Amino acid sequence: MQSLDDTALRVAIDLRDAYEATVALWRDLDAVDGRMVWKSVKGRDYLYHVFGHAGTGTSRGRRSVATEAIYEQFRARKARTKEQLADTEPHLRRAAAMYVASGLPVIDSWAAKLFQHLDRTGLLGSLVMVVGTNAMPAYQLEAQARTGQRLHATRDTDIAWTAPEERGEPVLWPALREFDPSFTINLEQPFQAIGRGSRELELLSAPTLLHAAAAEPFRPIPLPEQEWLLRGQALRHIVTGLDRTPTPLMVPDPRWFALHKRWLADKPGRDPLKAPKDQRQAQTIWHWLDAMARYPRDPAFLRSLPNELRSVAKLLSEECAGTPLR
Repeated sequence: MQSLDDTALRVAIDLRDAYEATVALWRDLDAVDGRMVWKSVKGRDYLYHVFGHAGTGTSRGRRSVATEAIYEQFRARKARTKEQLADTEPHLRRAAAMYVASGLPVIDSWAAKLFQHLDRTGLLGSLVMVVGTNAMPAYQLEAQARTGQRLHATRDTDIAWTAPEERGEPVLWPALREFDPSFTINLEQPFQAIGRGSRELELLSAPTLLHAAAAEPFRPIPLPEQEWLLRGQALRHIVTGLDRTPTPLMVPDPRWFALHKRWLADKPGRDPLKAPKDQRQAQTIWHWLDAMARYPRDPAFLRSLPNELRSVAKLLSEECAGTPLR
């Protein structure tokens, strides 16, 4: 396996640092969304927090020392955040351009924009994580691997529910509709949403978490194998889309993901066009684990596996033994 050189590593680190600094400011800006204005009602001034061109909003109370302080703090915070973004956003754009030019792994541009939006709203990692082929670039960066051909994810977009708490109202769906107002649930496959350009987003869930997503309009199929992806230590890396959109990937522990993929390749009824890809991805990650110090395949880990996956781990090790990664 060829490792990323120092230049590529610096590019990846620069993108990560620029993105994390910028997304924190985006969230600050979202926290001061809209504007604060004074409105006169029957000769008295009231402070309103209003949104949109129509100026609809809520009153914060009559003019007083307290509401004047709220008004000034809001304006100062918004101005300060915009000023900081004027410095960080150009740096982020340059870092993303360098990342793509360096041949580092990328994902589909639409998926990159979606994941960035879910991260900006605080849902990526806390409510859902990225699974499927879109997860592969994160594992490549963790292994610091340079492959013979650039890895990039397909148009298929899968996310998995990770939050254990029940919610009384939808949280994911409003965020998705904010990203793409055309999103609708596929009535024939209600675990899937269809967006603009017939883009498909599928929500997966482990059986133990299905209750926590009950308020969402999605109806994910409870898949027992999804339980495995909740184990271990999840991983976050920053990549870009093909169009240079910077985005985080919050993905499952690579050991469990590889085992899941290899098990899936032999699952009865698996799409025969997908099974070979599942096997290749599993073998690739299993190779990369040699370079992932945070994710050892040591005896303690192997003992932690359910019986169903111990044979899969043995199979993967046999398939990868002595086989160079191209």
